[in-house]
Amino acid sequence: SHISDTTRLVVGTALVVGAFAVWIRRRKRWPKGLHLFENVLTQTEAEELINSLEMHAQRLEKAGRKNRSYSRIPPAFAERSQSRIMLQFGAYANANRVQATERIEQMPKELQQVADVLVKRNILSQDQRPDSCCVNMYEPQNWLPAHIDSLAFNRPFVTVSLGSEQNVSFESDYKSVTLALPVCSALRVDGEAANVWRHAVLPATARRISLTFRQLSQGAINQADATRRDTLLRREAKAAAKRAERALKRKFKAEQKKNHATASN
Repeated sequence: SHISDTTRLVVGTALVVGAFAVWIRRRKRWPKGLHLFENVLTQTEAEELINSLEMHAQRLEKAGRKNRSYSRIPPAFAERSQSRIMLQFGAYANANRVQATERIEQMPKELQQVADVLVKRNILSQDQRPDSCCVNMYEPQNWLPAHIDSLAFNRPFVTVSLGSEQNVSFESDYKSVTLALPVCSALRVDGEAANVWRHAVLPATARRISLTFRQLSQGAINQADATRRDTLLRREAKAAAKRAERALKRKFKAEQKKNHATASN
């Protein structure tokens, strides 16, 4: 019995040490700045969030082009299963280019609550609290090519995974690392992982929803404000020119009428 207990202890210790060694080797291969946090949401919270996002998607789809918060998959992309349906809150990006002047909906309370969790769990600091979220709805076989997120967003950014566990890859200088993102996990991307390594979403094997929380940079906000001011000034100048033109036309017609009346007398 004593030998049996000792054997079990040795075997158990070896398994723990082996698993730890595998984890260490795997982490060493990860790009710098990449951190995975598991179970940031409960399964119940995740299911309620998915239901809520589905309702937002239906509402925004009905609004059509009047609301830029909803983006369909372009037909050319759909033919090769590329891309996904997107719900964008707080900031609008098209082809990875942020168009900060677009007026879209702010993050709903459900996503604000997830942002609160990220700060509470110290995944993000209060200063890094996101002001935007891109909800990505992947159907089976949907994928995204390798890319680096727009520099109009501050680093770090965080992706929360819902629905099913799927894989993403990080690529740089002929190196590639594939990561499995468990359901209810949060992947924090910073440093080299965000700015040097390109990341891609591999073809999904089941439906998945990812929530990418980001914070617009002050430079992007300032540029958007300047663009809005310039646009407003151009509109005001155009309106003033039209008013002046209409006033001249009225004056010309009045003079014509006056001259006609004088000629008749």
